[in-house]
Amino acid sequence: FLPQTTGLADPDLRVAAGAAEVDSIYIHVPPNGQVHYPARVLVALHGMGGNGEEFSRALLPEADANGWIVIAPTIRFGDWTDSAQIAREEPALIAWLSAYLDQLPRTIGLPSAQRVLLLGHSRGAQLALRYTEFHPERVRGVAAIAAGTYTLPFNVDASNPPLTFP
Repeated sequence: FLPQTTGLADPDLRVAAGAAEVDSIYIHVPPNGQVHYPARVLVALHGMGGNGEEFSRALLPEADANGWIVIAPTIRFGDWTDSAQIAREEPALIAWLSAYLDQLPRTIGLPSAQRVLLLGHSRGAQLALRYTEFHPERVRGVAAIAAGTYTLPFNVDASNPPLTFP
């Protein structure tokens, strides 16, 4: 599912490389009685220089009203203008996010839905879109706000995945 252009062929190395870019993870669980199981998860991805907790703060009333668990990592994004850096960074962050979502029910002690909602702004929107490209089966919906740059495959060939980043 991940491009091999990263130099990190081992999925565990990709997960570790992605985790190295994550400073913290803010988790918000609505008050008791408001979560319906399996709980829907909203992953909030901030932009350059942002902070997961601050970015997600305005989302909490809506999350509580809908019984959503909010996951908002604080990520040290690299230079978005350097395509070689993005080609190394994105697969690692995608692998890290997948691994994190796999273990989320154990982390929070609650069953959670397999498909998540993604909300990203700027650089976080780029990650949300790219995550969706590689793991559409894990995404219920994505909202990308001011992504700035987009990744489109050079070709589309469903019989020969994975597609690489251009």
